[in-house]
Amino acid sequence: MDSNVILSIRNLQAFYTGPDNPALGGVSISVNRKEIVALIGPNGAGKSTVLKAIFKEAKVNKGEILFEEADITRLPAGSLAELGIGFIPEGRRLFGSLTVEENLDMGGFIFKDKEKLRSNKERVFELFPFLFENRHKLAKELSGGEQQMVAFGRALMLKPKLLLMDEPSLGLAPQMTDRVFDMIKTIVGTFGVSVLLVEQNVKKAMEIAHRVYVLNLGRVAFEGTPKALLETGDLRGTYLG
Repeated sequence: MDSNVILSIRNLQAFYTGPDNPALGGVSISVNRKEIVALIGPNGAGKSTVLKAIFKEAKVNKGEILFEEADITRLPAGSLAELGIGFIPEGRRLFGSLTVEENLDMGGFIFKDKEKLRSNKERVFELFPFLFENRHKLAKELSGGEQQMVAFGRALMLKPKLLLMDEPSLGLAPQMTDRVFDMIKTIVGTFGVSVLLVEQNVKKAMEIAHRVYVLNLGRVAFEGTPKALLETGDLRGTYLG
């Protein structure tokens, strides 16, 4: 395995209701270090299932998932955070009755060293001054875009090497969507993390992605650069349904 590859998914089959009904029918995907990879495709194509299979929210029937050359296919979800894999789920899943700072602290749960927790939080506050300025505000009092910023900050509290993001722009106004994608680029540039991004906003995803995988009916229909995908011609008719 290439040492530059941080995540390698090989011939993955996964299901929700039973192995006879696979949501993924043999998907192979790789993510390099400090790379943004976007998974795009029509609804029901299996994009989010790829992320959920990594975090054991979908059951893996066949195939393997390698992180830094180690097989994590059967590892429990709780162990993935310790390895340096963060997950920003669809809908953010914040603790609405907790403050912004308390949500961040929940993200650093694996660190017993309070000094390390404090240091990580300072880095997050430096990247997102809004979070520091509103650290005592309840998460449920924030707008959707502001909550997404908290979700990013919470995931960064782990000091991850790889971030999985499921529909980060879902339900956001266009202006806030632009900010979210700018934040993703900033996170990669500042923290040097890799990103595997599932996103319905194809245009914005392709603007920031280094490589793109198009999924259709649980299989990879295309893999390459955004430029190569655009050069295939009828993007929507051919790949996106």
